[in-house]
Amino acid sequence: MFSMFRNFIASILAFLLMLFPNWGSLQSMYLMQIFDLDAITSNIMNAIETRNTDALENMMCQNIKDSVVDLPGEIGAFIDAIDGKVTEYRRTSPGAYEETKNGKRIIQRRWDINFKTSTADYKLMIVWEAANNFAIEETGARAMVLLKITPPDNTRLADICATEGVSAWHG
Repeated sequence: MFSMFRNFIASILAFLLMLFPNWGSLQSMYLMQIFDLDAITSNIMNAIETRNTDALENMMCQNIKDSVVDLPGEIGAFIDAIDGKVTEYRRTSPGAYEETKNGKRIIQRRWDINFKTSTADYKLMIVWEAANNFAIEETGARAMVLLKITPPDNTRLADICATEGVSAWHG
């Protein structure tokens, strides 16, 4: 029922955006309606499990795409840092960063994915820009940090981060 209501609201917002394409707060509302934390988490883990660097690259914000010199290579190294096959995962409750300045709005969500492989336990920390009503190309992953949390390691293995605007304003 909730999914049907959410789709209905998203449809109305999409229609209104056709009429008023520059209405910033309407853009933010629409982007938040189509943001699906469970689907994004599932897509990230599927890309990791299948070692699909293209899928992870497509999830990155424009800042990462522009600033990481060899993004496919970095994503490959990120995935290769995981030893073994993923056997289970769970997502933690998200946190948020939101800010509005002069009608411009950024909404970011932060969450962790704890997962196990046949050899170790890992944590993937994610910052995702869910809405940006003045630079929509910046929506997507702004940071992914991989930690190995099997004691006694607790080490940072890899990260891919934007050069600015990770849980902060950027323009």
